[in-house]
Amino acid sequence: MQNHTDSNRRIARNTLLLYFRMILTMCITLYTSRVILAALGVEDFGIYNIVAGVVVLFSFLNYRLLNPNCIKPHEVAFDYNPDV
Repeated sequence: MQNHTDSNRRIARNTLLLYFRMILTMCITLYTSRVILAALGVEDFGIYNIVAGVVVLFSFLNYRLLNPNCIKPHEVAFDYNPDV
């Protein structure tokens, strides 16, 4: 019974810490977006966002396509047997 109580407390504490981190990250992001918008202006801020989106997209694709540990869709859809 003691293990379940300790586990529940640990889960609750970790959940609260994760929510706190999420709120802190959101506040920092909102503040820095405002500062960057004031420094760059509306048009340059839009270009900044587009460039940042493209960089994130290519970073994700680079990780996804070049990481051999990722599960490939054809491995999930079929009975994948690399020895055949």
